[in-house]
Amino acid sequence: IASAALDCEAPPLQELPSGSATQLVRWLCIRGYLVECARAKDADELSVAVRDARFGMPVASAQVPLASEVKHGGQWLSCTAGSVTLLVDGHGTEVAAMRWTLPPFSLHLVIGAGEARARQVTKTAGQLTAVHEVAVGKRTLEDPAVEELFSAKRHKATDEALAKELQQRACPPSEALVDLVARRRCWASAAALLALPELDEALATQLLAADDQLEACLLAPAVRRPSTARLLESALADRLPSSLLPRLLEVLLEWLGAYRDCTEAEVAAAAPGIPARAEIVRFLAVLADGCLPSLLRLEGDLLERVKEELIFSAIDEDRNAKLHATVRAAARLGAEGLARQARDIAVEAVLVDF
Repeated sequence: IASAALDCEAPPLQELPSGSATQLVRWLCIRGYLVECARAKDADELSVAVRDARFGMPVASAQVPLASEVKHGGQWLSCTAGSVTLLVDGHGTEVAAMRWTLPPFSLHLVIGAGEARARQVTKTAGQLTAVHEVAVGKRTLEDPAVEELFSAKRHKATDEALAKELQQRACPPSEALVDLVARRRCWASAAALLALPELDEALATQLLAADDQLEACLLAPAVRRPSTARLLESALADRLPSSLLPRLLEVLLEWLGAYRDCTEAEVAAAAPGIPARAEIVRFLAVLADGCLPSLLRLEGDLLERVKEELIFSAIDEDRNAKLHATVRAAARLGAEGLARQARDIAVEAVLVDF
């Protein structure tokens, strides 16, 4: 593995050190991050430093304890599966496992973090101080100050203020914050959280499940937001209640029906928040993989309607692809014909009598 400082037009690459007689260093690439694992000779801990692989910014660091009686080896083997990395020494006598909880968009957490912290320090007497402390684990959800913020008189104002801070990234999203937003049914804050790309799939599904009647319009941003199919499948299987599936499928079928009856431009003009047809079909595919046992227990008529809509969408997509290919080929032939006519040289012969 090599690194370069992007401070000139042609930056030179420098190979990262792999260790010395007194220290062993290994480098790992984990989910877009560069991880440095260093261990001093006969040390009983492994120093781990994590950097963003694209921008080189430090993200986290930790010390992993090791068995002190194991001597320094000359080789380490590593293997990563999902969010777990396993390190084995060259003698096979010691194993260290590390579980990663790295955000997929670390740059969003780094840029402006100092400014956001400064704003929070200057707003210690502000109305959302208790919410910030809940987000970082300093307060519980049942704290009296939190209860006061979400009383009947102050609930709407607190929700709007928290949503504004989330949009400005002044309050970092966390599991405790998502629990608070879901429990207090703060739908403006929930929509702001779903708009953050660094919010993982499990927390996004938890927010969607909190709207048990689908009255807060959280389904549309949940369907539109980019996600990893496998992670979203696991999140839906773990956190989406089966009682929500019939209503959720009904809404998705209404959206697909709108695209069948109207053009995309008409749908976008009448309901700007509806996801695109491809996004709806992608979400349905992930939902089928993650919640298959629960879907099989639903009414047959509902599943048959879903099947018909998916078949129609596939036929319509195939027809559009063929029409696009035909139009593109015709346009190419027309352009080639015009070019050929432009290249043709007109020759005129005249017979002259002497």
